[in-house]
Amino acid sequence: MNIRYKHSKKKSLYILAALVLLGLAGFLAYSYLLNNENKSDTGGIHVTPAPAILSSDDATAKQHYIENQAKQSTSSSNHGTNKESVKVEVAAKQDAKTVTVTTQIYSIGDGNCTLTVSNGAKSYSQTAQVLYQATYSTCAGFSVPVEKLGAGMWDIKVDAKSLDSLQASGSTTLGVKS
Repeated sequence: MNIRYKHSKKKSLYILAALVLLGLAGFLAYSYLLNNENKSDTGGIHVTPAPAILSSDDATAKQHYIENQAKQSTSSSNHGTNKESVKVEVAAKQDAKTVTVTTQIYSIGDGNCTLTVSNGAKSYSQTAQVLYQATYSTCAGFSVPVEKLGAGMWDIKVDAKSLDSLQASGSTTLGVKS
């Protein structure tokens, strides 16, 4: 039993062209994904991702390096003050009945933070640990209930002091509504 299939040459060429295009599209997609695996949205510049978590030895070494750099900077500058290398940036926002204060601390990797908030004659303070991070350190977190000081213009100050006596402070103001 002979079965004879009728295919025109034209139809065979179309099928072959479609298969080649599919294969080419698949190859291009694979190549694109492979080449962009380690690239970010920085115009195709190859970026090697940093490890998400430093080992405690790496973190400690970096912390000591930062603090030593800050000490060297402050000892060689005007009377021990180098505001560029040791600083605290403070931000605050109100969410309903709570004010959250966040910090970014540069050149201090350990120690304590002291938050002092005042609204007219009322004052409130809180203490937290400095938490070391790879880019900057931060205070463990401050959350102040609005009822502690009431509505008004809050003056917010954070003082950070390392275990080896590096110090920095930062401040901000926030209009708080009750």
